[in-house]
Amino acid sequence: MRKCMRLIKYEIEPLERFVLDQIPRSKNHKVNALTKLASLVDYDVPRTVFREVKPNKSIDEEKFMFLSRVTVWMEPIINLKKTDQLPSDPAEAKYVKARDKRLLNHLKRKVGNKARVEGSICNAYVTEEIANFCSNYFQPGVDTKSRDLGRNVNPDVASTHGLGVPELFREDCGRPGTDGRLRWLQDKEYDRAHLYVLANSGILSDYERRFEDYIVNSRPNIAKDDVWSKCEAEFPSWFKTNVLGAMTSDDVTRALAMGPSRQVRTWNQFFVNGYNFHKQEYGKNKSTMNYGVCVQAADRADYFGILEEVIELMYHDKPTLLSVAIGSSSLPSAYSVC
Repeated sequence: MRKCMRLIKYEIEPLERFVLDQIPRSKNHKVNALTKLASLVDYDVPRTVFREVKPNKSIDEEKFMFLSRVTVWMEPIINLKKTDQLPSDPAEAKYVKARDKRLLNHLKRKVGNKARVEGSICNAYVTEEIANFCSNYFQPGVDTKSRDLGRNVNPDVASTHGLGVPELFREDCGRPGTDGRLRWLQDKEYDRAHLYVLANSGILSDYERRFEDYIVNSRPNIAKDDVWSKCEAEFPSWFKTNVLGAMTSDDVTRALAMGPSRQVRTWNQFFVNGYNFHKQEYGKNKSTMNYGVCVQAADRADYFGILEEVIELMYHDKPTLLSVAIGSSSLPSAYSVC
């Protein structure tokens, strides 16, 4: 402090007049800055306080906010409210009056507190604008007012299965329209549905190659290219025997080998891929036909058929539970994933 006082005396010696006025720090931030500089340990730092001299008080200055001006549908209504004048074109004037009436009805419906009508309308209107603005930043799969996905679109839901589960069970398989009903599969239905799931699981390529070698070695009269066309019905039982015999530790493979439950849930109506499907028995007397299906084969050929039933297969082997909805149809493959 003594060093600071010596420096102050040195600075004021050339001055003709020097006066000290005590000003509260709360009223002068510049003095507060000077006080802080004076109390620094390193007194050799520059004691320069930048100041700005304004010709007018900041409170008296007008503040402007520049917005991009674009023509919106409310401008004719705003002009009508301000000037009480309609457009010269009769058709346009009629249109503006109708829009004005609808807008007033829309605002009146926002009144929640009749003691504060204006504030209630403003609060609801601002809330609606904020919600519309925030909806532009939602995920593409979210159905909003400005982005209508359609009534048959299934919302995007993250899969609860891990990466080791076949894509057949992880992909979005749609949603049913009702709770459905339970029934038991017959032997032929069970075999075809189970074989379809095994053929389209995408993780059994090693077992499929071993099955081909097994058929070729045990039946020399069958070519390798004809194995699946002649002996595909034997694959589920062979697959189960090999998985259980090898004591496979993979839960997904064991669940597929054990086969699905014979008790399945079936529905008359199912929503998937933006479409509303009906089974033939349910929709044959309706005005629209929603039971036509198409499946593309490996050779890129399209096969058309009639949807006869939608069932849910459940593969359960502790602690794994897999489910997939498939459709029974008149196609050559008998079953297809919805």
